[in-house]
Amino acid sequence: MSTLADAFGFLADCLEKGAEVASDLNGRGGYEKIISQGSKESIEFEIYYRETSNEPPITYELSIGVDKYDRPVIEKERLRQRRENERYGRPMSFLFLEYGKGFAFKGNNSGLLEEENQEIGEKVDVELADPRQ
Repeated sequence: MSTLADAFGFLADCLEKGAEVASDLNGRGGYEKIISQGSKESIEFEIYYRETSNEPPITYELSIGVDKYDRPVIEKERLRQRRENERYGRPMSFLFLEYGKGFAFKGNNSGLLEEENQEIGEKVDVELADPRQ
């Protein structure tokens, strides 16, 4: 990818249309043209977002690789956020998917505290119909 704008455009297309379609859109030429030349590693994004200065930030992580047929696939997707009134420390994962399977937590201030391996709130299993999207 040549520019930050291209990277954000690709990310937006992945979220809207899926990794495989996004790799071919807008003259991108497929996944093999998008990754760094000769690289076998996944494309990874980490976006840190805060609605207002008073709200806890949300971190979105996305990892895109290829499946056994060399088609682009979402390897990992995770959303994390600190609990209300918590200014420091690691955020809790409230959505975590690997290859379209994983978990989500219902409600506010719920999630997985990974360092303590502690679950807070109601955990729900999630399975997507197509992990490429």
